[in-house]
Amino acid sequence: MAVDPNYIKNLIDENIKDAPPAAPRSNTAQSIRGILKQLVDWVTGNDYTPDHDWNGTQLRFKKANGVNGVYTDLKGAKGDKGDQGNPGTLTASVLPARTTPISRVSDKMVIQRSDGVLEKVTLFQLAGGYPLVTGNLIANGNTEFGDLSNMLPGDSSKLSFDGTQSPPAGGKGAFKYTGANGFLRTIDLIPVNLLRRHRLSMVARHGDTSGANYDTNARGYFGIICYDADGLEITPPHFAKVTGAALTTLAAPLNPGATTMTLVSSSGWYNGSSASNRGFAWYPYTNGQGQVFADYGYSRNVSSNYNVYWQSNGGAWAQGGITGNVVTLTSPWPGPALPAGTKMANVMEGGTYMYSGVLNNGLVPNAWTLYECFIQGANPGNSEDVNNLMFRPGTAFIRPILLINYNNPATTTTFYLTMLDFREAGFDQATLLAGANTFSGANAFNGDVTLKRLILVGNSPSIAANAVNSTGAGVGATASITAGSTDQAGNLTLTTGATPGTNVLLATITFATALAAAPKAVMLTARNNQAGMSIARFFVGNKTATGFTIQATDVGPVANTTFSFDYIVLA
Repeated sequence: MAVDPNYIKNLIDENIKDAPPAAPRSNTAQSIRGILKQLVDWVTGNDYTPDHDWNGTQLRFKKANGVNGVYTDLKGAKGDKGDQGNPGTLTASVLPARTTPISRVSDKMVIQRSDGVLEKVTLFQLAGGYPLVTGNLIANGNTEFGDLSNMLPGDSSKLSFDGTQSPPAGGKGAFKYTGANGFLRTIDLIPVNLLRRHRLSMVARHGDTSGANYDTNARGYFGIICYDADGLEITPPHFAKVTGAALTTLAAPLNPGATTMTLVSSSGWYNGSSASNRGFAWYPYTNGQGQVFADYGYSRNVSSNYNVYWQSNGGAWAQGGITGNVVTLTSPWPGPALPAGTKMANVMEGGTYMYSGVLNNGLVPNAWTLYECFIQGANPGNSEDVNNLMFRPGTAFIRPILLINYNNPATTTTFYLTMLDFREAGFDQATLLAGANTFSGANAFNGDVTLKRLILVGNSPSIAANAVNSTGAGVGATASITAGSTDQAGNLTLTTGATPGTNVLLATITFATALAAAPKAVMLTARNNQAGMSIARFFVGNKTATGFTIQATDVGPVANTTFSFDYIVLA
């Protein structure tokens, strides 16, 4: 059957009257006409006809010779879960081989899932081309789509894509937020491996390039939101215990309507004036997947599930409401019947999101600035360290989050960001420190002998760059140790000065606590790929019980350049 593309295009123009679902996963009626016209050109240009079969999840076209093409999946197995869904994947087998150059503008099509959500499929990725992003787990975090895909602001009218920006990190442009007190997170949930170290970073600037619309008081926050396997947000009451509070059990049943709760031990349970600490959790907790979490670990069985016990309503008991082991509740118990012996913990409220110390109520200058932090391991207890972020217990997914232009700046204040990046990264200290292998004595091991127990904990060492008379790292050189590093594992940064030398001492690392003897070995690995970086230009020199040195080879480092290293000291 002959295909008249102009006739089909006219039908498209006549029949598409309204824009599809609301932002951020939306297009205008005009853009959809363009996309569908491209699809018609693609179909007709490859000898397909308008005849097709649709079985509810798959589509196939019939070729001009009457032979059906291969079915194409347009809806994934989880296509009914809104923004958590998987739109499915077109397979290369249904696409013709490319003989023409890749067009990043036209080689896309839009498919609509059964829940009405529109998803983009990038055809050139499936026909032998290269993906726009490698490594970054945030779709469109590098502005590769040139629009607001995957970005969800608190107020969509304040967020736009500005392709005229030329940040030093590259990319197609930047996301621009205009106004006060902004909120921005991604739409997609990103799965994480809690045994791996992750890096979260972005490049940002307050105000316009000219300095206009810059408010020196505008502050920002940068971090993540943690979600469990059911896609539920994890907040402090779900894991954070009041310091020193007994992990106990119910001494008597707690039944609906009860006005008191009796514990085996109330030792350390908070009885003071802060309502945010007057809450409890019970265990074990089983999620929607059937996973049972360890007692006194992650739980969504919490008193703050009931608004009568919210901290804004005074908590689950009043100040002084605990006498002996009896807790007098502020309202009759509205929850389920809990038998005697149910495990109980005193939990507390806290920050809804996890913010990094690199931007935590901080000022962003009127210049492009890189913000970078690392997250590794699962938080074991009752506090969070902004300088050493750990995933909250129960985490299966995360979303990056930004609070923008806080402290009520002018409504015209602008904020730009690009290269929003989240990926597994570098040295896996969390795994190395994990495990329960036993050992005794020097190098006498029992059980699974791995590197795990060779990496010991300790305080952060100190570091100094040798910049004397330009014979070392060069005049003006600096050196630092990354927060969270220890004497035997961590990250260090060396910035060379003018005219660094060759075959010379570059930096000296001094342990916070001397070892019993000189290390067996010190492993040094490069972490960046900038111009001039080569691990072959550096080597570990002297190793003593009090520290080690980094020295230059006969091909020394580049001047005025920052080099970042991971190190492991094997005692």
